[in-house]
Amino acid sequence: MIGIVYTWDNNGIDKLENALLTGIQFSKIVLLNGEEWEYTATVAGRNRGIDTLLSLAKQQNIIVDIVTGSTKESPVLIKFELFKKFKLHYWETFWLSQTYNIQHSNLKQPVVDNYNFCIVSLNNRPHTHRCLMMDLMAKYNLIDNNAITWHEAKYDSENFGDALTSLARGYKYKYWTPKLLTLDEQYVTAGNQNLLPTEYWTSFCQLVIESTTDVPFITEKTCMPLFYMKPFIVAASKGYHQVLERMGFKLYTELFDYSFDSIGNTTERFEAIAKNLARINSLSKNELSSLHDKVSDKLLYNKQHAIMLATKLDQQPNILKDIYKQTANSNFEFDKRFNKIFQQYR
Repeated sequence: MIGIVYTWDNNGIDKLENALLTGIQFSKIVLLNGEEWEYTATVAGRNRGIDTLLSLAKQQNIIVDIVTGSTKESPVLIKFELFKKFKLHYWETFWLSQTYNIQHSNLKQPVVDNYNFCIVSLNNRPHTHRCLMMDLMAKYNLIDNNAITWHEAKYDSENFGDALTSLARGYKYKYWTPKLLTLDEQYVTAGNQNLLPTEYWTSFCQLVIESTTDVPFITEKTCMPLFYMKPFIVAASKGYHQVLERMGFKLYTELFDYSFDSIGNTTERFEAIAKNLARINSLSKNELSSLHDKVSDKLLYNKQHAIMLATKLDQQPNILKDIYKQTANSNFEFDKRFNKIFQQYR
């Protein structure tokens, strides 16, 4: 029997630990963590049970398979000297599959004859690196006349009253006085990262501020402009765009100078991104249309390549076949979503 647990499911982790403690025999244990890169992170004050599970598995000579949505360039987060009986499986295409599964019936892009905005950037939670990028956007006057959201969303455990979340958490802005920025009302109230505001379609390019700067981790935030053929640049970890190239995507070198991708210092890297956007922002609408024509073939290629990566089972780790067999009849919400992806794209 395979013991499978989704690493955001604390109850499931507890049940698996109890099963191990009571002597139930497993051929292997699988931790499914496709949605996240940080499979050892603390959630709700606990370590997702990873150390306990690894210790119990070590005692019983059971291999632990960890499926992570991070890319192969990400460092191993578990100490080999303590726990040797584990295997990492990189499901790099998880968010491509998940996003395509939601969006595939709605991928027709409206025809745009004129751009109302140069840049669109959609931001919900004010993580520190997003605050930094917004501050630098303000430095280069890139916020006021573009399609930017800044929702300042907080976690359920946070209670800041009327204060903005980023300020309550202590972020010190240098160039921007933060405020809520919203686009169309439906986008604000729906709380759906896969829903796009109307302004998205009349914007030339997208600034994606990804979930983390710690590792190259491709989420639905990057997937959306790939599927919707929007030129984009990503504020993320060092080497993020090199990973996109390694995965087969084509960069928009006609638009952006990607030398920033090799800069280790996050502030310097993000400022170089802001300078890229400031140059694009200075162009006329006719110049933007001309640039769009130059990258149109790449936009189509990247969309088609993203669909291929999302829908071909050979792009996914082999262990998913075992997980599917074990969870095919499960009513657990994550299993149902996982199996829908697997069934549709196997």
